[in-house]
Amino acid sequence: MNRLADTDMLASQSFLDQIADYQQQFRDYFFTFYFFDKPFTLDDFADIPQFDYQPISQNNTFKTLMNLMLIGLFFIGLTTLQTRRNRG
Repeated sequence: MNRLADTDMLASQSFLDQIADYQQQFRDYFFTFYFFDKPFTLDDFADIPQFDYQPISQNNTFKTLMNLMLIGLFFIGLTTLQTRRNRG
């Protein structure tokens, strides 16, 4: 369920990696302004890198749903078997 909600450890690590990449882009962008006294203009302000989170592709959604369904069917089968044993 966490994988479907994009809140599992893979999504968390992906988010942290994207943040690290963004921070590097941000540092690289401002490097020339800080260390080479390049004037900061209005055009430069518009070119500041923006962070845009890209979620992990959901190509495993079908597989995850199938696994969930199989587990559910397994427990339904166990419950049915136990009920039959208790009756007879």
